[in-house]
Amino acid sequence: MKNRINNFSRGFTIVELLIVIVVIGILASITIVAFNGIQGRANDVAVQSDLTNIGKKIQVFYATYDRWPQGNTDLEAMGISVSKPAYGNHFNNGTSFYNVVYCWPSTTTPDYFAIVAASKSGSVIENRNGTVRKASYAYTGGSTGICASAGSTIQSGSARDWLYSNDAWQPFL
Repeated sequence: MKNRINNFSRGFTIVELLIVIVVIGILASITIVAFNGIQGRANDVAVQSDLTNIGKKIQVFYATYDRWPQGNTDLEAMGISVSKPAYGNHFNNGTSFYNVVYCWPSTTTPDYFAIVAASKSGSVIENRNGTVRKASYAYTGGSTGICASAGSTIQSGSARDWLYSNDAWQPFL
């Protein structure tokens, strides 16, 4: 009796290969979604940290000079910095993008400042007189509306400073 040897090789069928490819695709999509969520939270934390540090420097400036910082010269003297990649372009005035607004205390709210920014994830984060938190309002309405939403009423758009304006960061950052 002769031994019969099978002349076909063993391997995966096309259906088995397709199932493996589909499973790998599903796992990859889950990983990407999880990564984007983590990245968004990291951006939010970086913006919160920046606003905390800026708020502390504003309070130190007030304690030193007995006045609130106003204008880019004062902000530059404070030596502030931000984690630029964590911010997005979220306020558009029709021609340019803006982000990170410092609302000076006014005669209406003389002891009250606010800093409002939007992270790359789209979350609006505010520093209201030293308390940093996620805001519940949208980043719209121009500087007067944004400052009012943060509780710092300004008489006009001139009682504030944009740290990111006209699609560019201020040179001192």
